[in-house]
Amino acid sequence: MNNEMIVLLQEEIQNKIGKKIKLGRDCTKLSQQISDSTGRAVSSTTLKRFFGIVETSFSPSKYTLESLAIFLGYEDWDDFQESAGENILHSEKDKIWESFKKPIQQVTENSMNSLKLKTNFDPQKFILRTNSRKKIEAFTKSSKTATMLVAHEGFGKSSTILQWVDNYLLSPHAGYENTVVLLIDGGTFFNLYAKYPQIDLLHDLVEFKLISSLRSLSEKHPELIKEPVWIIIDDVDEIFVENRQYHKFAENLMRLILTYSENKKTKVLLSCRPENMDGFASLARENPLFRSCWYDVDFSTDNMIQTQNIPEFSEDEIRSALKKINFSSSLKFLKVYHNDALDVLQHPNFLSILTEVYEEKKEISKIVILDRFVKNNLHSRPYRDEKVLVVEKFFELCNRAQKNTIVKKDQLPDKGRGQGYIELISHGLIYEYTRPNDEGIMANYVYVKFCQNLIFEFILIEQWLKDRILNFELIREIQAFYKDNDPLRCRLLLMLTNILLHDKDFDTIVRLHLEFEEIINPASKSMSQLPKCLVVIAVPIRKSMRYNKECREFLIPRLAKTRIGQILYFGLVFDIDSIMIGPGRILSAYNNRKPPVSTAFAHYMRFFQGFLSLNKEQCTKEYEKIQKTDWNNIHDPLISSYHYNVQIIYTCNFNGNSIHHLLPSIFAHADHLRNKKLQPPDALPEFELSIIHTLNLCEKYQEITELSNYVETHYDCSIAEGSPYYKYYRMCRARALLHEKHQKKAMEMFNSIVNLKFPDHMKHYMKINADLITVDFLLASNKNKEAKKLIKDIKHFASLLKFNFFIEKADKVLHEIS
Repeated sequence: MNNEMIVLLQEEIQNKIGKKIKLGRDCTKLSQQISDSTGRAVSSTTLKRFFGIVETSFSPSKYTLESLAIFLGYEDWDDFQESAGENILHSEKDKIWESFKKPIQQVTENSMNSLKLKTNFDPQKFILRTNSRKKIEAFTKSSKTATMLVAHEGFGKSSTILQWVDNYLLSPHAGYENTVVLLIDGGTFFNLYAKYPQIDLLHDLVEFKLISSLRSLSEKHPELIKEPVWIIIDDVDEIFVENRQYHKFAENLMRLILTYSENKKTKVLLSCRPENMDGFASLARENPLFRSCWYDVDFSTDNMIQTQNIPEFSEDEIRSALKKINFSSSLKFLKVYHNDALDVLQHPNFLSILTEVYEEKKEISKIVILDRFVKNNLHSRPYRDEKVLVVEKFFELCNRAQKNTIVKKDQLPDKGRGQGYIELISHGLIYEYTRPNDEGIMANYVYVKFCQNLIFEFILIEQWLKDRILNFELIREIQAFYKDNDPLRCRLLLMLTNILLHDKDFDTIVRLHLEFEEIINPASKSMSQLPKCLVVIAVPIRKSMRYNKECREFLIPRLAKTRIGQILYFGLVFDIDSIMIGPGRILSAYNNRKPPVSTAFAHYMRFFQGFLSLNKEQCTKEYEKIQKTDWNNIHDPLISSYHYNVQIIYTCNFNGNSIHHLLPSIFAHADHLRNKKLQPPDALPEFELSIIHTLNLCEKYQEITELSNYVETHYDCSIAEGSPYYKYYRMCRARALLHEKHQKKAMEMFNSIVNLKFPDHMKHYMKINADLITVDFLLASNKNKEAKKLIKDIKHFASLLKFNFFIEKADKVLHEIS
């Protein structure tokens, strides 16, 4: 006799009568109920044996089982068994599903708590980034298996994931009730790995063996997987610092993603910093199938450190955040006069510091804000000594983070674990969590870690500067100390560069560049061939040119005379946004190199400066010099395009407007570059795209169409579909089609372009160009109100950057609308 059936029969009878059968009198009463209901006699003695009140070795008779089944409303015992069998099977599947879900839910809850501590999460201050939300929603609907949020520290990757999981995937009102969410905080991965050994997915990430319980479950019980299973790992680059282990981890992730690529119910969402994307990019380039699994992740660029698919806070987002703290000045004021301060505004707890510094009429900069934050939350009374003691002991225990950035709480001094310690946690400087010991065994150890890398790095620099002077020798000592921890070494060098810029210590910055120049390959010609740390520090130096006059006048001209400086601050990365803010000395220093490439570049940029300022005299002067340049010895596709760009701009604006005579020469040179293989057939053709941009400036739509057709015929740009340059080329092509009366095709092409974000050195200049194209499409769609609003934004930025050409262009469009 199936014992499970007997147990189920007992349960159903007790459920029907509404009480447990524990005593003899319960059986007597039940016997009477059965007789009244069915007319069949089942004695109280029989019921005592059936419910185990009286021990017996005999199984219940067929008559007894029949009677009890009829009492429950079934036709007979067989009818009950058939129905019960389905219930038992359903119950077993429920148990399987629950045994799969429960530990995963625990991991997710653990990671949620960890992320809330790390981000200092406050639902009243944090908003779900619009772009990130739209990206994840689109990914959810797509057929792709994986996507990644790629951005530098502070762009809201962790808070976006936290809010997406909390507000959507786990919300009872968002339509994801049956979704399984495995959320892993990369910073506490090994804590989770040791604590939940039954989750095979965690094992697959460390040592891939295709043993995943999810894979097994989906094969044996596909009917149980009713909704998508989300595997989310925040900060994958926090799991392994050592490169070899990190690349192995990336390989395991690749295998995991490929394993689930055919299962449309599984979604993998990761977050990562751009400087750690190389491992994934190399795997994507080697494995087209792996690359095809990804949604909106660009693996095509040679310089992955520039890959970022989470934009900076939009103006509306920053304006909203400033409004919440009653900031007394405007966002426009910050954008013009304190651009570097905006870098820290992605952290909500810096906003009040910004207000405080501004109201005291102190200098506003990234370093000033960080310094004030640390003073307010670390070097502040009444528990200053306790807090400083904790921090100093922390860095002593981890040897100034040479190999790790965590310490055991019980190693901190007893008197340092009082109210001051609690303040450090409540102010969002540090947080606690548990993790396994060195043997991988889960122990009752509590570990302490800093919440934000930005604050951690600033305070770490403070430790190095105690009783020391910041100079080149100290920087060299710091770099040597962290030689085996490349990510931290680069981040500290970035922080030191910001401090040097703030202190206007340009001599040390130049010495730092020259130090790198001694160790790089003499044949290096592009940023992708330079050390990662050097590329990182160039970003704040380029930005500082816009608001730091001394940087423009003294630092960049000196760097222009070095080989590394020429690669980092000129050519492809020349700061177009700052071209009107006095680049004279900069270009003169670069021009002193003498080779035709540097000469052509300097004259072209001066010509372009004259064009943007509507200075015909300057344009004519540089135009004549460019005509005398030896272009035959210039083989760089981009630089060679300048020869034709100058002629197009000068002809269209100052010399008759017709450029038809230039086209044969342009196409001939395009053929020359292609035949000489100076432009790979599976990459963006820099020569043609540069000229198409110039044709767009001059509104030469027929010529854009002709040159675009040439590009589409001879080049496969599919590998660079995520590139902002490719997306902008498509915008120019769409605009040309619109003006050539192919409105439907133009609209389709334009509407397919999303997430357009340009590099920092030309962000505003390219945005103005893209916005002017957008205005045309708004007007074509009869959205005049939106077009007027966008034109006002264009004029605002053009005025700030002194781009008279775009101001005039915007006024002309506005007049035509009116």
